[in-house]
Amino acid sequence: MQPSTRPIGPQYAEPPVVYDYSHAPCNLETTITFTAPPPTYDSRITQPLFRNFLHSGLRLFYKTQSNTWIQPFLVDMSQESQSIPIMGAALQSLISNGGENMPITTMECLDIALKTFRIEIVSRGALLSPGTICAGVFLCAIYLLQAQPYTPYLRMMADVYQLTNPTMTLVPSPEKDPALQHALEYMAVVDLPCLVLGRLCPSLGL
Repeated sequence: MQPSTRPIGPQYAEPPVVYDYSHAPCNLETTITFTAPPPTYDSRITQPLFRNFLHSGLRLFYKTQSNTWIQPFLVDMSQESQSIPIMGAALQSLISNGGENMPITTMECLDIALKTFRIEIVSRGALLSPGTICAGVFLCAIYLLQAQPYTPYLRMMADVYQLTNPTMTLVPSPEKDPALQHALEYMAVVDLPCLVLGRLCPSLGL
């Protein structure tokens, strides 16, 4: 009898489920079809990378002390969005490798994080989720580090949440939810017109 081994890569669930998404303008496919629920990744790989990101890599994006409120904030958001720790792990892996010769671990993290993020967007609909918004901003950072267009995903989130509709009442209200307010501020910074690298869509005026 051969001893069983535990897989350390992505494990895909069954049976297959199909999700459709139709709010992806600006050169992003208008229909996103998933043949399975989001795969899971071995936390023995992602958690150490995510911790390193919180205490090291994050400082490249957020000029702050090594220990401040942003770390516990993102830990809290990772409880709300499953894609945050995986994206943080992918970002740390990209940073550690200098953006060159992306390792298999990073590619697997990116693939799983993207699928998880898309399903979170679809399943939550127009209900604002600070964790999912933060995950979307991380996704923009990942594409930016690879010199790839990131604005289609920014536009996708803005369309889903109707952020460009002046008559739309946001639910829940950012004025009563500091976490949501901060997540939306992240989006607004990424949407600044002066950021032209990786831009395919014009500024949304967030």
